[in-house]
Amino acid sequence: MFRNKVDEKRTLSSVTQCEELCLTQPTMCKTAQYDMDKSICEIFSAPPLLGSDTQKTSTPPDIFLTYTTL
Repeated sequence: MFRNKVDEKRTLSSVTQCEELCLTQPTMCKTAQYDMDKSICEIFSAPPLLGSDTQKTSTPPDIFLTYTTL
C-alpha cells in the first residue's frame, strides 16, 4: 500500500496519539499508519498509493489514516 519513504516513525501507545501527531503536522502529514501490534506510528508526507484510486477524478482526502494489526 505504501511505497513512499517514512518521514517520521514513533512508538506511541494508541491510535489516537498517532492521529493527534498527524493533525499537529498538517503540512508534513498526509498519511499516518499505526501498527497496533508494534505500537508504531509512521508519518508520510505523501498520500498513499491506492491502485485504481489514482484513476478517479475526485480529490483525495487531505489526511489518510490507516491501522494495521495481525
